Amino acid sequence: ERDHVLLWELHAEVSNGTFDQYLSNSSGDHAQEALGALERAGLPGVAGILLRVLDALPGGWCADGDERERRIEAVPDRWNVFR
Repeated sequence: ERDHVLLWELHAEVSNGTFDQYLSNSSGDHAQEALGALERAGLPGVAGILLRVLDALPGGWCADGDERERRIEAVPDRWNVFR
């Protein structure tokens, strides 16, 4: 059930507002868990995309929402990177 929720959050947020929205909202708190859920669901290609997005953040992903938002804002050309 947890995997289902993680995958639904990822899909809903990215479909509505790109990875920028996903990472900026509380759903981004679960990005590391979502990677595992994607692998377990047999979606390694999508997991690879999410991993590249997380790697684009200066300093990488972090659980703290305020710090994560600072990192998101520091990504050069972030709108194209997260699209």
